Amino acid sequence: MAEDDAAVLALNRQIQSLANRLAALEALLQVSPAGISIQTSGNLTIAAGGHIQVTADANLGLTSGSNTSLTTGGLTVTTTSNAAFAVQAGYSLTAGQAVRVASGGEIAITPGTDLAVTAYRRVALTSGTDAEIIAKKDIAIVANNDLRLSAEDSLDAKAGLAEVSAKKDGTVAIKGKDITLEGSGKITVKATGDVVLRGAKIREN
Repeated sequence: MAEDDAAVLALNRQIQSLANRLAALEALLQVSPAGISIQTSGNLTIAAGGHIQVTADANLGLTSGSNTSLTTGGLTVTTTSNAAFAVQAGYSLTAGQAVRVASGGEIAITPGTDLAVTAYRRVALTSGTDAEIIAKKDIAIVANNDLRLSAEDSLDAKAGLAEVSAKKDGTVAIKGKDITLEGSGKITVKATGDVVLRGAKIREN
């Protein structure tokens, strides 16, 4: 009889333990026909030995009060419509190897202030059609060594009424109001054909 009472007591303790765990789970997990909500004041860990798949027919939101860390051996993000990524503070993307961003349509990067692109080696910008760099103010291109500009058909530089144009046939035209050639040493003009100077007056010294 005493053994039966001990067994009943142990069973009641297990039932009470399960009831306490169920109450804690109900406080953490809220299930209703409208949806499922998981809330905890501590940490939440989801671990799977295989795949984890999250599917939403409507919106999917991820919010973090502080840092968000994602570590993966490989990551692919695919969207059939638009995707928006907004950061109110700083954002850092670090990769030990390559980072690739591909889009079937337009990719727009719009910073509220400055945009800096830094590479410790080579920077390459490639376009299948036209490419434009537009600044409402100044554009500065600085090279510590060589600077090369190359074009297959024509190369034009224009500032107001002044223009320098180079064609692929070797024709170079310099147009402007007043043109000054000044050298601290010699200036040599050489042509296999004629050298023609035309003006209202041609003066020497």
